[in-house]
Amino acid sequence: VESPGGEVGGLFDLVEAIRTIKHSSGKPLWAVASETALSAAYAIASAADQIIVTRTGELGSVGIVAVHLDASGADAMAGLKWTLIHAGARKTDGNPHEPLSPRATADLQDDVDALYDDLVAVVAANRGISSTAVRATEAAIYRGEKAVKAGLTDRVGTLAQAIADLEAALDAKRIRAGPPRNRTAVREFPSPARTLAMIPTNPLIDDTGAEPPED
Repeated sequence: VESPGGEVGGLFDLVEAIRTIKHSSGKPLWAVASETALSAAYAIASAADQIIVTRTGELGSVGIVAVHLDASGADAMAGLKWTLIHAGARKTDGNPHEPLSPRATADLQDDVDALYDDLVAVVAANRGISSTAVRATEAAIYRGEKAVKAGLTDRVGTLAQAIADLEAALDAKRIRAGPPRNRTAVREFPSPARTLAMIPTNPLIDDTGAEPPED
């Protein structure tokens, strides 16, 4: 994983889909933060059975942010005055051409809080830790060993080490399971009928096919 995160749209459905595929396939799923798995990217990585982070890799930033840009001052300096003609009192809430109203601020905060609750719940469930522990990170970013101590990752290692360890784990599992069963059904056909030639008995030839010695 090498991502600082991104938009929340589709995130929770994607994480759920990954978990469903992991459980239905029965295959191990490991994630390596090399070098960054933050915010939405960390939520995706958390669906893995194990998370490995490089020594300088970054994990966390489990939080939600919404941004409003108030460009009304820049508009005024540019001699621009916007008139928004709309129906529905909240249709233009959050538009960049006027300051954010108290009502729009409260609505946006409610949305951020709800998404944060969902994100915390997903990460906590995937990592097997409490929601309180996830909230206690305060959306901080942790590097290497500090991420291990925070419970956000299992260990520090490189991508190459993770691949080697996964291969070793799979080999050990194969040894314990024994040789694979032959699941391919083989249909056995009877041998084709053979025509036996009836050879007349030769009294001068014994059972071994050798001629009797002469007197």
